[in-house]
Amino acid sequence: MRHGESMNNVTMELYEGDPALYQQHRQAEPEISQTGINSSFKMGEKIKSIDIKIDRIMCSAQKRAIMSAKYFREGYAKEEEKPEVHLYLKGHEKGACH
Repeated sequence: MRHGESMNNVTMELYEGDPALYQQHRQAEPEISQTGINSSFKMGEKIKSIDIKIDRIMCSAQKRAIMSAKYFREGYAKEEEKPEVHLYLKGHEKGACH
């Protein structure tokens, strides 16, 4: 699963047509937006509802990936059933990091 919508996506929409303003306001390490939070949580609920068993979640060390994994986990299970989240330090995208 890809990370949820990041705040840079929101910023891009806000400054559409003005690349200089977008570059001025974009973040190197953005959090996910409310839309990203909701979609990550709903994906966790959906995976659980179709009875797919998950015992661990792997994600990169990017803030948006960690947040997405956290909300996916919240949607997936109750506290005692939640899979562990593990960072995969070699698994982050290089192109979008400035």
